[in-house]
Amino acid sequence: MILNSKKKKYKLFIAIISGISIQFNWLSYFTISNQVSVLEIVSRIIFGPILVWLLIVAIDYLLGSLVKNLNEIDNDKFQMLYGRGYSLFLFTAMGMFGIELSSSITIIFVLFCFWIIWSLYKSAYLSSRKKIFSSMEWLVILFFFSGFSALIYQIVWQRMLFTFFGVNIESVTIIVIIFMLGLGVGSIVGGFVSKIFRVYLPLIFVIIECGIGVFGAFSGMMINWIKIQTINYSQWSTIFTIYTFLFFPTLCMGMTLPILVEYLEGHLKNVGKSVGTLYSINTLGSALACFVTVDIFFTYFGQTISLWIAASLNLAVGFLVYIFIKSIAEKRS
Repeated sequence: MILNSKKKKYKLFIAIISGISIQFNWLSYFTISNQVSVLEIVSRIIFGPILVWLLIVAIDYLLGSLVKNLNEIDNDKFQMLYGRGYSLFLFTAMGMFGIELSSSITIIFVLFCFWIIWSLYKSAYLSSRKKIFSSMEWLVILFFFSGFSALIYQIVWQRMLFTFFGVNIESVTIIVIIFMLGLGVGSIVGGFVSKIFRVYLPLIFVIIECGIGVFGAFSGMMINWIKIQTINYSQWSTIFTIYTFLFFPTLCMGMTLPILVEYLEGHLKNVGKSVGTLYSINTLGSALACFVTVDIFFTYFGQTISLWIAASLNLAVGFLVYIFIKSIAEKRS
């Protein structure tokens, strides 16, 4: 009872600090060009912590209901581990140091999701951990999100690059050619890598996904910088500059399929099934991303946050494949 009481006080403290911080961040940003009444300011400061507390209670209830019905998870250990992740909510106070709130919320959400997954992994009994996190189905599902993030990048980068070439059939063709050329070269390179470093393929996949994620997170800023630097360039010089810029991420994206095909074929002993399974699940993720990016992400988040979401997915996939590697190692030991 004493432990539960301490946990409740700890979560209440986090709700108060983060709730007030969010509202002060909003007020400092909104009042630059708008007038806000005293009543609204007071009501926001009062209800902000309440809303964060309700969010914490809802997360507790959902995760508690999920884990309670899983025999493979140590419920008490999970509650202890994942409860520490609420400390991340305190980062909303970064607004006091001039860090934009929208970015901090994205970072907090991503880190909190990572922490929940890590808590599930560490709380799973060893036999169950080996069974769940080392299955080939787990790896195939992760490739869905890899394809999902790749199409977000393509759509957002295409929108941003329209400022270089304009919006017409010629500009769309140039951008698609640049993107597909990188993917094609990446597939060739990935084929060679999968043959030479066959033992380290999952680790290489982790490095690739993390590399794409880090690049994607800063790509919007870099595109804006390139736009300023190339303002007086000829069209061919601009095309070459853009291709040089996009060569690394598209090369990495192209490498993922042959690397995973080679790894999966080693377990299924069937090249056709390996290619078909991975290509179909990756294409499904890409197709879904087309609708979600345009209809939801652009409408509610904008281009920069969309890039952050895609980068977060890449980093999440890399993190989860790392868990896959650890589970395989435990399974063999």
